[in-house]
Amino acid sequence: MAKERTLGMTVVVVVDLLFSAVGFVLSLLGIAAALLGAKQTILVEGSMGMRNAMAAQQALSLHLLSLSLYGLLVSSVALVSAVALFLMWRSARPLNLTYASLAIARGLAVFCFPALSASATANGSGIPARLIGLCLSLVYPGILLMLFSRRDWKVVFATKR
Repeated sequence: MAKERTLGMTVVVVVDLLFSAVGFVLSLLGIAAALLGAKQTILVEGSMGMRNAMAAQQALSLHLLSLSLYGLLVSSVALVSAVALFLMWRSARPLNLTYASLAIARGLAVFCFPALSASATANGSGIPARLIGLCLSLVYPGILLMLFSRRDWKVVFATKR
């Protein structure tokens, strides 16, 4: 059976590439913000001569750094899965399923740690805004899980034994 990319698969490639590019940019900005926050903490504590004066800001910077590095990982998997799907590799299905799982885990992490979400702290909207953000962050990964669980998509990427 010849593997032909359908229109739906092409759309998934484009959306994967879009989310990958946006994810890379946001993750790199998050890493830069975390490093600048850590530098500011070191400068303030050094000028005051007090250790652990800004422990909360240090913790926030570390959490932001870890979430941003995880976002970089998710974006990398999205890029590889888009390339695999575009080239119709057998690994495209497991890569897209991995990307969807990692993206769901990232959405849950942002929901569970509201201090890492700028919208929840900036406008004080709390739980309702975080729930909406969680739902929106789960839409595309959910679509990927549904598409790659369909029989016709499974058959296209089935390995020959």
